[in-house]
Amino acid sequence: MKVRNFAVAALAILALATSCKEKNLPFVSLEKDNFCEAAKALLPNAAQIDTLAYLIGTQCGAEIVYSNYGSLDFARIESGVKDFRKVDFNAFNDAARTNFSGEEDAAITDVFEINPALLGDVQQRYVGAREDSLATVAPELADSMSYLYGVLVGYRTNDMGLDLARVRKGLEDFIAFDTDEQFRHFAMEGFNDPEFAAYAAQYEIDPSKFNEVIRGFYSSLEEAKKVNIEEQGKVFFKKAAKVKNFEAHSVTYAVEGTDSLATQNILVRFDEKGQGEQVAYGDSFKVSYKGMHIDGNNFDEGEFPVNEFSDQGLIKGFTETLLLMKEGDKVTVVIPGDLGYGSRGSYNYWTGVYSIYPNEVLVFELSVSELEKPAAEEAEAAEPAIEVEDWEMDEEVVEF
Repeated sequence: MKVRNFAVAALAILALATSCKEKNLPFVSLEKDNFCEAAKALLPNAAQIDTLAYLIGTQCGAEIVYSNYGSLDFARIESGVKDFRKVDFNAFNDAARTNFSGEEDAAITDVFEINPALLGDVQQRYVGAREDSLATVAPELADSMSYLYGVLVGYRTNDMGLDLARVRKGLEDFIAFDTDEQFRHFAMEGFNDPEFAAYAAQYEIDPSKFNEVIRGFYSSLEEAKKVNIEEQGKVFFKKAAKVKNFEAHSVTYAVEGTDSLATQNILVRFDEKGQGEQVAYGDSFKVSYKGMHIDGNNFDEGEFPVNEFSDQGLIKGFTETLLLMKEGDKVTVVIPGDLGYGSRGSYNYWTGVYSIYPNEVLVFELSVSELEKPAAEEAEAAEPAIEVEDWEMDEEVVEF
């Protein structure tokens, strides 16, 4: 009787431990204020940020002068920047895609004194009025232009942590020191004109250094993001392994840049069980997917057909997950960087932005439908061949 009671108690403890496991993935913020310590040490330092703020101001000054914006009101520009900083950058981008016309966009547009959708119209009317020598720019139009230009500056400098006073100082200096389009002339000469040094000496920081400084700023920021995502991913993966109903599946893979093999786990949870056949090499089917970063934000989603499924064309962790699935299954999988996009990540050379950072842990939600098996002879040919090294029988007779 005591043995039976002990067994019942043990099962109860096991059930309690299982029920106490986390049910949701431990998504984490990837904002700068939540960077790991190693990544924070790589972020742009105070001197870089101060220098960039001043030089951003000089660039704004150049744009105002050379775009025929005239003398915009500095205080109103600052108001536009400050209001932009009150909104979520991603939400602003979403609203901008519909030109701030959606019903749900009111939460964004209500933050601003002037709807950002009017920027293009105000800009055209303002510049047009200045180009007409007989026209005087109405004060309300100049005010609107100043404010909306500030919103634009806020957008361009989002999340840089710039001091507006330093931006304003650079802007004011440019407008005060640049006469007769000197800067444009020196820029066209590649800043090699002997007179440029005397011109640049008027500024606190040589305005021709802007490109060098901003490249350094973004280089530091990108390196910090890489380190943060890799380190946060390791912690995320360990925590995900303890989430209820996730199971580890071992995957052997070729180590990038070597002839060696290694083994890592993917973490798979079956959210819905299908009744169809098991996926195998050579099958044709449709995959629906949603790909997420470890902060829970999507980087891609959709569906695509797979014809004569093989181990080519998809990341290793994705392929291995599909081989665990049946038609109708819906799964969530956590894939470590080595079984994802590896040390190269996914980089867009046109935009200069990573969509997937090097060694980034990824989360996918997958489902398989419309599975078709190949004919028997096709299935045999589709199975990946196993390479066997040539060997010869030793001529020496071995006695047992």
